[in-house]
Amino acid sequence: MRNFTGFRRGTDVVYYVECHPTRDEAFRRIDAEEINARWTAYFDGIIEARNDPTGRMFFLEEMSHVD
Repeated sequence: MRNFTGFRRGTDVVYYVECHPTRDEAFRRIDAEEINARWTAYFDGIIEARNDPTGRMFFLEEMSHVD
């Protein structure tokens, strides 16, 4: 993961991150780390997680990209 950036507007928070080799692999790896559990616990009650109907983290798909 790189370029992990959070944006806030009022009570809405959206994060942007670049993942390699894939988003699923990057999140699988970070989920296995103890620091991720501490990060999640720290923000519990501060940031409300939004999950899809299956309970997975909600992701937005890229619609355009400019280098």
